[in-house]
Amino acid sequence: MIIILKSILLITTYSALAIGVLLLPCWVAYASSKKFTTTVKNRIQFSLVCTVLTYGLSVFSAFPLIPFESFNIFISPIIFNHGNKNIAYGVNYFIEYIFPLLSIIVWFICSIVIPGKLKPSWIILTKTTLQQDIEQETR
Repeated sequence: MIIILKSILLITTYSALAIGVLLLPCWVAYASSKKFTTTVKNRIQFSLVCTVLTYGLSVFSAFPLIPFESFNIFISPIIFNHGNKNIAYGVNYFIEYIFPLLSIIVWFICSIVIPGKLKPSWIILTKTTLQQDIEQETR
């Protein structure tokens, strides 16, 4: 019984940590919306847009690496069987270790850069939207 409770606690803890790490772009965006000279209106929307953009750019940046994955699956075994083991090992090493590292680095950079680049545009957008709403109410 105690072993089952410990395993449930361990699974719950790891799940909470994983969710916390996956929401890093949202937290960074929310923190950047509160700091600096001007605050951002609609902070939650700003955070969600930054998070979606971060994950979208992370996925989009992986597209150029798809041919390497195909090469690793289909062509590397043929090269390995023909005696060029170093090339096959090099491609496999790139796919197994470098590709995930590149993906994590791009994700981390996007989660920091996107809120900083989007914040001035977001402030201008919210100001113009508020001005348009005021103009419509006065008419």
